[in-house]
Amino acid sequence: MKREIRAKEALGDIREGMDDLALMEKYKINDRGLRSLFRKMVAAGLLTQQEIDGRDSAFLSTVTLDLSFPDLTDPPFRPR
Repeated sequence: MKREIRAKEALGDIREGMDDLALMEKYKINDRGLRSLFRKMVAAGLLTQQEIDGRDSAFLSTVTLDLSFPDLTDPPFRPR
């Protein structure tokens, strides 16, 4: 489903420093939609590629996952 996003409003949000997650939430788009928005705004001359490259992107953040699992050989915990 294509969304209609007002370029002037989005440009204002981007220039005010709204981060990627906030933009995605506000405009109800996923990361693919956000990248598409950025590409279209650069193609239209509203943003430069340098402005996009200079953003702190949520896509480039480091995420740490805890993949530890309980030892299944231990008896289950039973509260008293």
